[in-house]
Amino acid sequence: MRRFIPQLLLALTTLLVLGNFQCEEEVGEIPFLLRDWQTTWLDNRGAEPLVAENPIPRSAFGIRLSANLSNTGQDTMLFNNVEGVYLSSMHPLRKIELFATEGFDGLDAGAEISERFRLRHSKFPNLEYLALDAADRAYNYPLPSFEYSYRLDLLMVEPPSQPGAYRFGIKISFDSLATPLNRDTFFTLPTVELQ
Repeated sequence: MRRFIPQLLLALTTLLVLGNFQCEEEVGEIPFLLRDWQTTWLDNRGAEPLVAENPIPRSAFGIRLSANLSNTGQDTMLFNNVEGVYLSSMHPLRKIELFATEGFDGLDAGAEISERFRLRHSKFPNLEYLALDAADRAYNYPLPSFEYSYRLDLLMVEPPSQPGAYRFGIKISFDSLATPLNRDTFFTLPTVELQ
């Protein structure tokens, strides 16, 4: 029996090498683009931020950024919910900045106020709110998986000191991945009444 052990080991090694066995599963990647950005006001008084209309309490104000996912150049995604497949952004979101369009609390018009907001991403409901300048890892996950939608909740943690009408601007910067196209987006939101 002992003399067959080296031959058995050789046969098993040959089988593993020539049989092309793989210990790890292959993972498929589906690239997507974010299209048709939309914003919605949020009221963050409860356990979950809810879509709100004017007026909104200053201490509970938030902005929801949402977009459609596309991998066809249109507003559609072509794939099935398959294990081992993940979505990968073709132009990853790199940075989100918020601005006080008309200024407030001694800030000049156009001043950046990103530090007054935190990100709450639906993919990680138990995750602590993230400062926008430290949230780049959380930006590029569509939610929930295979629902073809993308959503980020930006919640104000340092509201204006006085109630009133306020306007905000948002700049979304993308990683261009060495392409000459600038896909950065800037838009000014409608006036919101904060109580």
